[in-house]
Amino acid sequence: MRLTLVRNRYWDPRTDPVRHDYPDRIVVRIGADPRQQTDRLIADEGADRYAVSIDGVPPDRVDAVLADRSLRSREVVGFWPFVTYLMINTRRVSDVAERRAINYAVDKAGYLDAIGGPTHGEVASTLLSPTVLGFDRYDAYPTPGDAGAPARARRLLGDRHPRLRYAYPNTSEGRAAAKPLVASLRRAGFRVAATALDPVDFYSDIARPGNGYDLYPVSWGADWPTGTTVLPPLFDGTAIGVGGNDWSLLSVPALTDRLHALSAEPTRTAAAGWAALDRDIMRRYAPCVPLVYMKNLSLAGSRVHGVFQSGTAGSPLFYDSWLG
Repeated sequence: MRLTLVRNRYWDPRTDPVRHDYPDRIVVRIGADPRQQTDRLIADEGADRYAVSIDGVPPDRVDAVLADRSLRSREVVGFWPFVTYLMINTRRVSDVAERRAINYAVDKAGYLDAIGGPTHGEVASTLLSPTVLGFDRYDAYPTPGDAGAPARARRLLGDRHPRLRYAYPNTSEGRAAAKPLVASLRRAGFRVAATALDPVDFYSDIARPGNGYDLYPVSWGADWPTGTTVLPPLFDGTAIGVGGNDWSLLSVPALTDRLHALSAEPTRTAAAGWAALDRDIMRRYAPCVPLVYMKNLSLAGSRVHGVFQSGTAGSPLFYDSWLG
């Protein structure tokens, strides 16, 4: 399948200081999987010299791409607007001390390695992404090397060994990531049973208030780069239920009021408020474990210039692209 984009004859550069119309046309070819795209761009032959991969380099090709010095100038890499979290079902895991213990226990570095390593993202410690206005890096539950602190988690648990049900999508990435995550929780004294769910129904399954699971990984990206599109969707207790995104099932009226009040403020003046609320949510309620600030690594052909990874759109952008 192919989609051909041509110049908009009504576009006026005087009204648009951001974009340029250097290419005569852009042809979008649909159908090649990420491995095929990557292999073709590595070969850099024929029309592929003028191509860009949108889907990114798959994990099993990353090492080969990074080891090839000739590809350095053709890498398109940067943050997505997405963060991956280990959501904690706060109705089932109602003890905040236990949720804090989970935060200390989780091996975030091992999780990141399992899903593709540094090109796939960076270890996260905040709810907001680095792409969001007002992002302020902090870590409410620091651990050595981001690999977990089982002894500290055990101190919070005391003599308890809570049972946890971990649900994850039954994909190659989901299965790989489950191993270090479950192992680190067990080192901290939790008794964990892991359940693989059909990836097609995964999000609808965990969105049910009575889903029967204690932990599950999710990813959420800002619709536009402000906390308004992150914290209210994830932690507004009035949105719990089928179709909602409050996967932690956290419902605190005072928190909901703050979310609504900040959402009503202008974007720039609210930025510091979102950063402060990010801290408050993690320190007071610990409803999840931030795992990964997601990144994308794509390749461009040798004749392509000016393409960059957008932290807002989550894909390569062509505002400044040209061929040479």
